[in-house]
Amino acid sequence: TLTTYIADTHSLVWYLGSPPRLGPFARHAFAEAVASRARIIIPVIVLAEIIFAVERGKIRADVPQLIHSIRSASYFRVVPLRLVTILRLQTLTEIPEMHDRILVAETLARKASLITRDQAITNSRIVATVW
Repeated sequence: TLTTYIADTHSLVWYLGSPPRLGPFARHAFAEAVASRARIIIPVIVLAEIIFAVERGKIRADVPQLIHSIRSASYFRVVPLRLVTILRLQTLTEIPEMHDRILVAETLARKASLITRDQAITNSRIVATVW
């Protein structure tokens, strides 16, 4: 079976726009997916976060082009927010931020590793992380 990764917002933006900003293990995860040895799941909330970050001027990205790049790459799979994920949120109170908690819950539900540099998530040790 393929290794499964969940991409957080920063990892996805930096992979698509500026790979050198990724940590070595994050770069390796994306390279494995490109080589069909892994798959990268993108929770739809990550796309929503990108749109809001662009609107607030926190990141610069051409959103339609970014979405096109994601949809045209066979190694990315965009997934909807699921009830099973939401039902786990109450058990993850160590993660203070709602979006991060959703990503952790999705990572648990899919038995995946999370591509993130977020210290709160990494330090919680709730899920395996790569960066």
